[in-house]
Amino acid sequence: MIDLIRMRPEGGVFMTWVRMAWDLVFAAVCVIVACNLRDSAWRIHGYAANRIGVSRLFTPTTIRITFGVLGAIVITETAVRL
Repeated sequence: MIDLIRMRPEGGVFMTWVRMAWDLVFAAVCVIVACNLRDSAWRIHGYAANRIGVSRLFTPTTIRITFGVLGAIVITETAVRL
């Protein structure tokens, strides 16, 4: 059953720690892309440009800013959850 107030499944402490670990891994990936480690933003842009086609607004800078904001939000949410 789902706790509708907190919107998390009943799983007790274990599920809370698993969720926090997942959030931290996702936040780490977002920070890696935002800092452009190993040209990750350029690789995402190149993959999208070669496979699906992209507009001029989809640049590596846009990718870095988006992932930076996502990472900040997830880190803040995880810190509040502690």
